[in-house]
Amino acid sequence: FNLKESDVSERVLQYFMPCDRIIEEHGLHSWFDSDVGSKEKCSLLINSIAPDVLQEEVKNALRYQAPGAKNDERKLHDLILLKALEHDRDFCRSKRKRTSVDVQSFDEGAH
Repeated sequence: FNLKESDVSERVLQYFMPCDRIIEEHGLHSWFDSDVGSKEKCSLLINSIAPDVLQEEVKNALRYQAPGAKNDERKLHDLILLKALEHDRDFCRSKRKRTSVDVQSFDEGAH
C-alpha cells in the first residue's frame, strides 16, 4: 500500500491497479479470467498486502467472515477496503490518544 496516500479508498484502489497493469502488459488476461486464475490473482493480492498487520486482519476475515472473497476480486477489494478503513481509524484513534497523553504530561510537567 502507498501509505503516503491519505485517502484510504484511493490507497486500496491503487493497490489493485499495478496487478491489472502487469496482467495486461504480459497478455495474461485469458489465464486470469478463469476460475483458477481468479483465485490465483486474489491469492497474490492477499499475500502482497502491507503492512503485515493489515494482511493478517484480511486473512482472518477471509477465514471466518468472507471466504468467498478468496476467489472474487470485487469482494476481495471490498474486504480489503473495509479492513484498511478499520486499520486507519484505529491508527488515528491511537495517535490521538498518544497526543492527548503527551499534552497532558506536558501540562503536568509545567506546573
